[in-house]
Formats: sequence, structure tokens, C-alpha cells
Amino acid sequence: MADKKQRKNQVSLAAQAGVSKKKKKKKKVAAGTVIIRVMVGLLVGLSLAFIGIVAFVVLSSMSSGGNKHEVSLIAYDTTPEAQEKKVSYFLVGIAGEEEGGAMEMLSLLCYDKKQDTLRLLQVPTDTYIGNNGDWTVTRVGNVWENPTPLTWCETCRKQVFEPEQADGKHSVCSTPLTEKTGSAVESLIKVFNDQYSMPVDNYFILQPDTLVKMVDLVGGIDVKLASALKVEGNTYPAGKTILDGKAALYYATKYNYNNTPAKDLERLQRQRQVITALFQRMTAMNEDALQEKVIAPIMAGSTPIRANTDAKAVAKMLAGIHIGKTDSITFVKALSMMIYSMHDVELTNASFYVLPGQVARQGTATYYSVRRQPLVTLLQDKFNPYGLELKDEHLQITELSSGTGTVDVKEQSMAEIAVEQSTATTAAPTTTAAS
Repeated sequence: MADKKQRKNQVSLAAQAGVSKKKKKKKKVAAGTVIIRVMVGLLVGLSLAFIGIVAFVVLSSMSSGGNKHEVSLIAYDTTPEAQEKKVSYFLVGIAGEEEGGAMEMLSLLCYDKKQDTLRLLQVPTDTYIGNNGDWTVTRVGNVWENPTPLTWCETCRKQVFEPEQADGKHSVCSTPLTEKTGSAVESLIKVFNDQYSMPVDNYFILQPDTLVKMVDLVGGIDVKLASALKVEGNTYPAGKTILDGKAALYYATKYNYNNTPAKDLERLQRQRQVITALFQRMTAMNEDALQEKVIAPIMAGSTPIRANTDAKAVAKMLAGIHIGKTDSITFVKALSMMIYSMHDVELTNASFYVLPGQVARQGTATYYSVRRQPLVTLLQDKFNPYGLELKDEHLQITELSSGTGTVDVKEQSMAEIAVEQSTATTAAPTTTAAS
């Protein structure tokens, strides 16, 4: 309930809208009519209360159990306002096919709008993130489907941290604390904010079928295969060939992959081919065609890109590439404008890097363990063009001492990967993009 100060400061919507406050002469109403109205009012009130109780019970049964209810929070560290016109950071990923499974791809894109460069940091999905309680899992690829629970105060309607927790209650109001399912978005972005000390201005999480539709909508992608590829009865020959959506998805996520860190590092190379070809296709389109033929159908379909679509996020995306107000610009338009703006980026100025680390063991489990010092150097040199100097103490990572093999970020430009994209395509267009 609002306090007296809040009520005093409230605005009268009626007065603001110009509604007359002149009192009307009341008509006399028969006693029988009054009784009927009271009875109807009571029945309506009881009905609404019953519906509310039923709804609460149903929603409770659909939650993760007990008093655990999902809370949708989206609060994370973004690029400081002083630099947002120069550089933006975006989390890009492909979710796993099965609920609770590891993501198929995870990366951080640094778009330097001032210098027209792209830097993409590929994060192996088996990367070890520690077991200190910040996350419910130890592999970064599993964070998306396993958000960290929140300690919650129902009275204050907010998350409660340790300094305000006492004997299972919120020390501010003495309300017993409950647990709610946290935000998948926040949990995942927190890895980049906390462990790698990198901002994230927006996130673009694709379902597997989203990538399929996207590839088909651009007419397929040309890649160079080391050997023939067979997908669902279709054979794609070695050498330069065009892949449709299903073949591109299989090649980037499942081909020659056995869920181990070593094989994950190998598939990162194939993902570079798919990303580069998609980049070539999409940036070759004019802005209107990109919006009408690709982005709009994807976002209107059954598997849209998961992203922050509010006005503030849209403004962040367009900072430095659009002059004027962004309040009335839709997310579809903003994403189309942002991708189109990247057509000025030369392929020699668009580069891939792998999160520096080594394959390591922790007990019976095998992980990809980040190496702190090489990561600090990489982030400072390639991903921090305008921020304060990054130092070792800024990164909150846990290194596993059992790591083996060389640490190699595998720097590679899109120019080294790219093949000429066909003007006439043989990829079959999808029929479900706008379903």
C-alpha cells in the first residue's frame, strides 16, 4: 500500500485529461434496486476472489514447486554512456535442442562503430565457471537453462542479498525469505560481466530452428567443405558448396561432435564458416530487403530471436549509427539497421578469437579451463578499445590446474574464411519462417 507521501504526489488522471469535476445531481433510487445492486456487487466480488485464488493455485503448480516462482529480471552491465556511440557489445548464441541441454554456440561480439571493426570472442560451451554458488551449474553452456535462484522478499518485492538476510528473514521488514527462479538472461550475462569484466548491451539467442530459417531466408550459404557432408539423405560435396538451413545447422553444431571440450574447439572452426557466410549474405542486402525478407519473418515466426526489445535496448543498439530519436523505432527495424550498418566493415577487419584456455579435469569431469593472464591480454588488446585498462584483478575466474595443451586464441579474420557467395542459389526456401 502506498504511504501518505506517495498518495500526496499522485497525479489526478481525471483532472489531467480535462474531465469535468462538476457534481451531478443524484437521482433517487428505489430501495429494492439498491438491495439488488448490493447483492450483485457481492457476487461479482466473490467471483473475482475465487478466480484469483484458482489462478494463484494454477500458477503455483506450474512453477518449480513450493514457493518458487519465476521472476523476470533484466539488469546487467552495459557500455558506459560516454562510449556507447563508439562501441557496442552483444552476446550471441544458439540454444540447445533439448530443454536443460547445453547451448550449441556462445560468443561475445564487439562492434567498434568508430573504427568499423568486428571482434568475436568464441566461448567453448564446456568452459568451467566454478562452483562458488553464483551459478547452479559449472559449465557455461548449461547456465541458460539453469538460472540461479533468487532469495526473495515478498513484502519489498525484490531480491535480498546476504547483508540483509538474518535467520531466514529480510532484516529490513522481518518478512520470511522465499526462493524464486531467477532470470536465464541475467545468469548468462553475469558470466561475461563478472568473470570476463565485459559489458553486454543486448543478447541475441537463436533457437536451432531460427538459424535454419535465417539461412534459408538469405538463400542458403556457400562454404568450403573439407569432405562430403550428408544431412537427412542429402549429400553436399567436398569443396565449395551451398548449404540450406538444416545442413548449415548440422554442420555448425552436430557434425563430428561428441560433447567433449576437444571436439567443441573443433566445431568452433565450422561455426566461423557459417557465421562468415551469413555475414556476407546479410550485409550484401539493402536495409529494406534485410528487414522485410529476413528479420521481420524471423521475429514474426514461431521461433523468434530472444533479445531485449525495450526502448532502452533499441537506443543502445542504434547509438552511433542512427542520428535522432529512437523511441518510435521497432526492434525489427533497429536490428535491421544495425546489421546493415556493418556492411562498411571489411572482412579483413572482422576477426574471430577463442577464449584462451586448456582442456582440464576436475574429478571425473572434463572442462575447458580459462587461463587468466592470456585472457586479460586478449580482452585489453582486442575487446577494450575505449574503456579503462583491464587488469588481472578485474576478472573473477577460477582456473583448473590440471590443464593440458597449448593456449591458442586461434585468431582468424573473416577474409581468411570467406568464399564468394553465389548469386543464384539452390537452397530450398523455408515455408515456415512466418508461421
